[in-house]
Amino acid sequence: MLNKDFFNLIFKSGIPNSENNAATQVPEWIKLIDHRFQKMSYTKGNVIQTINQIPDSIYYLRKGLVRAYYLNSHDKQITFDLWEDNTIVTDITNYMYRRPSDLRIEVCNNAELIAIHRLELEQIINQYPEAYQLLNAITLYALAHHRDRDKNRYLTASQKLDKFRLEHKNLEHTVSRDWIATFLGISYAWLHELYSEKKKHNNR
Repeated sequence: MLNKDFFNLIFKSGIPNSENNAATQVPEWIKLIDHRFQKMSYTKGNVIQTINQIPDSIYYLRKGLVRAYYLNSHDKQITFDLWEDNTIVTDITNYMYRRPSDLRIEVCNNAELIAIHRLELEQIINQYPEAYQLLNAITLYALAHHRDRDKNRYLTASQKLDKFRLEHKNLEHTVSRDWIATFLGISYAWLHELYSEKKKHNNR
């Protein structure tokens, strides 16, 4: 397959077998989806999705960094997510509901993605209803991701920062601290103080 890395990511228990249960045979619907993906390259600042746009594609980020943010009541940018290599980039909730998204998704540095458009995926699902497994798998992938994020509510600000630094080692010196602060749900001043405290601790 051309995009085996994508399918391995979302089908954690293995790529579904074909109807005849031959473990070595890839189902036709997966082959079709695999060949419908389009390779896309973006540079820093390119916008993948604008606010109020109905999501119409599912993206897989092979390499790069992509940020999603929304605007709060004071029109301040609040970082909703930061996607790195080997991740799904999609507002799957609004994709499934076909409703305008409150997220702006933009590329933070050069990025390599593959994408499949809704119409092409729907054509495959109409031909092979079992292909709906793809959307189920992506929804579960997103649910697991945000369930883990939701646990951060019970962490202290210091613990949140430690977890971020552990899970996103390449981002700490790549993105602005304001992005990190809103991503973690703490103030910029508090984040700055935490960095100062940790630096003092490491210098002892």
